[in-house]
Amino acid sequence: MQLPSNQLDTFLNALRDAPIVLPFDATSDSVSNLMSSSTTTSFPPPAACYPGLSGVNRADIDTVETNAFGLPSSDPVTSANFTIGCFTGRPTYGILNVLNLRLPFADSRQGLVVQASQLTKPVGPRAVLKAGEQLVGLARASASSPRPNTPISASNADPREYGTLLHLNHVALAYLQSFPTAALAATTAQFIMSSPRLPPSNDSSLFLDTNSLLDIPIIEVSVFGQLLPADMDLFYSDFTGPQGQLFFGTQRGDVFRTWALNDSSDTLLWSTEAIARTVIREARERYSVFEDVWQATLKGNLTTPDSVVRALTSAGLFGS
Repeated sequence: MQLPSNQLDTFLNALRDAPIVLPFDATSDSVSNLMSSSTTTSFPPPAACYPGLSGVNRADIDTVETNAFGLPSSDPVTSANFTIGCFTGRPTYGILNVLNLRLPFADSRQGLVVQASQLTKPVGPRAVLKAGEQLVGLARASASSPRPNTPISASNADPREYGTLLHLNHVALAYLQSFPTAALAATTAQFIMSSPRLPPSNDSSLFLDTNSLLDIPIIEVSVFGQLLPADMDLFYSDFTGPQGQLFFGTQRGDVFRTWALNDSSDTLLWSTEAIARTVIREARERYSVFEDVWQATLKGNLTTPDSVVRALTSAGLFGS
């Protein structure tokens, strides 16, 4: 990859320092109900516990969890809401956010979940990593899944291909080898080692040479154990839902922000896209100008994402 061998430790440490983000869809009935019901229930919910999973998606979950993690097959959730008893022992899937994206997936991955929580560093020892996407992009309903590499075979869930933050050399190698070209792998590695504060810009070679970031592989993360508000301190959301409908200034948006901003140190980033240069940072303490725009949207005075963003921009609320 034309990288100096003495940069290996720098690259591995940059991967270890990258934030873990767990995507979810706060626009869905079942997820919104779960957020509003309790702050002592683990969240986001494990993939195996979602109601209404398609047969293909459930089979993929079972393949990974029985082969890679030695778990028993999961029972289908027959109700419209989550069965909390299912959560015990099941992992929640996320992404190692090596590109410092503002949203969990590249913008060209349309129809995927557009909220996420970022885990605090003490949760790291509970994370298992694998190069390549398996279950994090799973469609949590009967609709067809937008994931690559499905159906998943037992050979793709070999336990030896998984690692931890302390033992990730083989995961890092598999990640670099999964790039379309060695040059692209080297460019991405250099970006990761630069400890970026912002995502790649839309005029950077990393963005332009990777099909708007689609060609950059994912490092998927499986997190075990209960996840409570104290385990998260940063949250991400688009202004819209997976189908382009407004999420900002809605009742479900209110449920999400109330749940996310549980502590005075919590921050919620509102972004127009995954590579946004500027975002709105919402804190627990309400800010009157922001609330004016939220209420105007809730009352139907602002009805499109563009009108909401214009109002927030005019109020001077966007920053890095």
